[in-house]
Amino acid sequence: MLKQPVWETICAFILSANNHQKRIESLYANLSLNFGERVEWDGRVYHAFPAPERLASAGEGDLRGLGLGYRAPYISETSRRIATEGLPDFDAMEYSKALKHLTGYKGVGEKVADCVLLFSTKHGRAFPVGVWIERAMRELFGMEGSRHMIKREAQDFFEEAAGVAQQFIFHGMRRHV
Repeated sequence: MLKQPVWETICAFILSANNHQKRIESLYANLSLNFGERVEWDGRVYHAFPAPERLASAGEGDLRGLGLGYRAPYISETSRRIATEGLPDFDAMEYSKALKHLTGYKGVGEKVADCVLLFSTKHGRAFPVGVWIERAMRELFGMEGSRHMIKREAQDFFEEAAGVAQQFIFHGMRRHV
């Protein structure tokens, strides 16, 4: 949907688990400031998000020191794996294979994997189901069952537009709280 860099999106959504937006932004900024490459532009200094190799060498203790808490080993291990293996071309994979590959990274469950696929790849079938979407699909569409079952039913209903539909539904639910 947005074609964000896959590596950064994986990390951002690992950081998002049981967190609120301000905290996610703070953790992301701290990783960039402490481990990212310094970039000067228009007279100002910025820090890019660190490459997987840089975070892999940081160590879990350093990551915990930035406040990552239980997410530190997830970022550490996933960084090491991606630094060693690289990232596959998720756009070239079938949706189910891309989802399976992503859920193989530590700290990446089905919802996080769907977020990565939705925001970083061409996989329009990705349909992340969290609390808000689960509630919306039950209330607006009468869908029942587990989050996984709701996701599958939504994908069958919306097909390749599932991810776009998910974003409109999410936005609508959040605006009418």
